[in-house]
Amino acid sequence: MNPFGQLSFHQPFIYNEVVDLSSDKTTQTAGESIVKVLTPIIDNIISAVLENKFDYSNFLITKQQASGLTNRIGLYLLINSKTKRIYLGGASDLAQRKGDHHRCLNDPDRAARKLATSMRDDLKVSQSTDFFFVPLLIINNISGVSITDKKTPSVTTVLSIKQYLTF
Repeated sequence: MNPFGQLSFHQPFIYNEVVDLSSDKTTQTAGESIVKVLTPIIDNIISAVLENKFDYSNFLITKQQASGLTNRIGLYLLINSKTKRIYLGGASDLAQRKGDHHRCLNDPDRAARKLATSMRDDLKVSQSTDFFFVPLLIINNISGVSITDKKTPSVTTVLSIKQYLTF
C-alpha cells in the first residue's frame, strides 16, 4: 500500500547538497547519496502506477509555460499509463528533454531515430497521450565541472547517476 494514499501531485526533489564531479570517487559518492533519496520516491510512484492510484493530470507531456524545469539538470520518469512501463532518464535541461519526448511521441519518423527501442514498441500499442513526464530530482549545486558545458564527461556522468538506480 502506498503510504501517501492517492499520489496526486509530486514535486521534484530539489537536491541542494554539492554534487562533486571532480573525480570518479566523488561522482560515485554523489550517485549513492542520490539513490538513497530517490529510492523511496520511485518506489511510491511505481506502487501508485501499478495500483492505478497515480494521478497523471499534473504530468502531461505537452508544453506548459513556467514549468520551472528550464536549464535544470536532473532525473525524470517517463510513464506509459497504458502499459505501466516506466522509463528513467536524465537531462541537462529537463524542459528541453520534456519537449524532445513530446516531439518524438508525436512524430513517428523522429521517434524511429531518437527513442529507445522499448519506447518505440510501446508506441505501437499506445498513443502519445498515454505518456507522462514526471520530474524526480533537480540538482542545484554541481562542482568540479563547468555546468555551462553540457558535453563535458563529468556532466555526462551526473546524468548517468541513474545507473545506480535499479527497479
